[in-house]
This record gives sequence, C-alpha cells and structure tokens, in this order.
Amino acid sequence: MKTTLHAVAFAVCLLAAGIVEATTADEALAAVVMIEGSGGQCSAVVIEPGVLLTAKHCLAKSADRVVTRGNARIVRSMPAQAPNVDGARLYAPGVTCPCIETSRWALTGDVIAIGFPSGRLRSTTGIMMGYGKFGPAFERAVAHSAAIRAGASGGALIQKQGNGYVLVAILMGYNEGGSFAVLVEDIE
Repeated sequence: MKTTLHAVAFAVCLLAAGIVEATTADEALAAVVMIEGSGGQCSAVVIEPGVLLTAKHCLAKSADRVVTRGNARIVRSMPAQAPNVDGARLYAPGVTCPCIETSRWALTGDVIAIGFPSGRLRSTTGIMMGYGKFGPAFERAVAHSAAIRAGASGGALIQKQGNGYVLVAILMGYNEGGSFAVLVEDIE
C-alpha cells in the first residue's frame, strides 16, 4: 500500500510541476524509453514533455518512434552542435512525463546507467572515472564503470544529488577500457 501511495504522490507531483527530481532510482527508470526505427533500437531519456535526449549515433538507426510510450512519433531530431559530441535532442509530441531533471555532473561518485539493451529495461551501477578524450571514438566523454551493452546507447547516466537522482549524461558506448557517456551540458 505504501508503494502505491508513493506512486500516486509522485504522479500528482509530476502533474503539478511537469519535471521533478527523481527521489528514487525506480522513479528515474521511468524516464528512460526505447526508441526504434528501421535500423534497430536505442534508448532515450524524457527530460520534459515531448523532448528527449539520446546518442547521436542512434539517429543513424532511423529512429522514428518512441516504442515504450505508445509508439509516439518522433517528428524532429537535432544533433549536438559541438563537433565530436555523440548527443541529440528528439521532439516527440505526445510523450509525457515521468521526466527526469538534468543537472551538471559531479566528477566523482556513484552512478547508475539505465537503458534498453536487447529491448529490455536494465540498470547497472558504477562510479565516475573521469572526463576527456578516450581515443578517437570518445571525444568529450565521461568515463564510468557501469557496464552497458548494445541498445543501452542513448539511455541515462544518473547520479544522486541532494535528496534525489538527476540525469547528468547520455550513454554513448563502451570498449575494453570502460563505458562512456556524453554530458547533458554538451548536448544542450
């Protein structure tokens, strides 16, 4: 019963404020969606009604709909303007909250990676490891130790800040050296 009351209180808060800081990791999970197109699937994060962030390389998959929110149609995408930043903003009218608040990142600390590898919502934990250039594929990237797999790209990298969780980066990819994400501030 307590969980149900908490969910109702959270929904009322979303309706009143539009965008909130997720107070639990489970609430942050609800802001991550699966997007799909003719080239496959990726993940994206709802940051406000009708607005999502994802990895730029997901646009190459011809992402045209948000599968986990009633097949809402993606009407426009805007890749990050900075060179070598693997991030993009998507516009999908009809996609509603739950949304997650964005924030500047903390260089250290625990993180949770959330995405849809193999079409299933998954989360893994890790720590922030640094920011910079990690080979030719990962320029202006955040390195972290949360394990990710194909399909999680475009998903959320969240951190606990204050009393809740906030989105600090969008998942980009991985290699033998670790996992990587692009900072929200580098996309916006």
